[in-house]
Amino acid sequence: MRVFYFAFSLPVILISVLLVSLIPRVRNEFKLVQRIISKHPRTEFNNLLTHLLILAEDHRYESHFGFDPIAIVRAAYRIIVSNKLEGASTIEQQLVRTITGKYEITLLRKSEEIAIAVLISMNNSKIDIAYSYLSTAYYGCNIVGYKSASKAFLSDKISNDNDLIHGASIVALLKRPKPSKPNNLWIKRHETRVLYIVNRHKALTNPLHTDRAYSAAVM
Repeated sequence: MRVFYFAFSLPVILISVLLVSLIPRVRNEFKLVQRIISKHPRTEFNNLLTHLLILAEDHRYESHFGFDPIAIVRAAYRIIVSNKLEGASTIEQQLVRTITGKYEITLLRKSEEIAIAVLISMNNSKIDIAYSYLSTAYYGCNIVGYKSASKAFLSDKISNDNDLIHGASIVALLKRPKPSKPNNLWIKRHETRVLYIVNRHKALTNPLHTDRAYSAAVM
């Protein structure tokens, strides 16, 4: 799988190098993302959150090089066939958007985003990138970083990043950010997302669980 992605990604990698080399704005954004990654050492970090993040947001994370052509093709197909907008961003792309603060949905912006994502994927370990994203992401209600999210979301409980439900609850906030005034609709959507993540984890770790255990969950 990794070899397939490399062969498919090689032209994009070369274009990415050119973009970062020739366009000062893109080069500066790449350097900014690199600095942020270097400022988040993984000391005493539990890998469960990273594992759950990958399951929830980018399950081909270990195979691709910063962008996922399979997800892009699938998203394009959904738009053409059902006029349904579907995300195709990798964890690297989400990290780039988080740090640069640029969310415009334009061809130019997406091209620059992918270029930076490809190069940070080539220059950093996957675990460092995932940890940096968890440490800088927005979780709702002016909450930034998984540690703040952990304390704010479960303030009435003992914080424990080793706990599956706790970890899934934090990762679920990335797609279902906590509003300033939680309502029943948000609570239901967040709980559905948590269930989806937990069941995906169980499907991988317990042979008695299959895709049917989580396929009914709404992403």
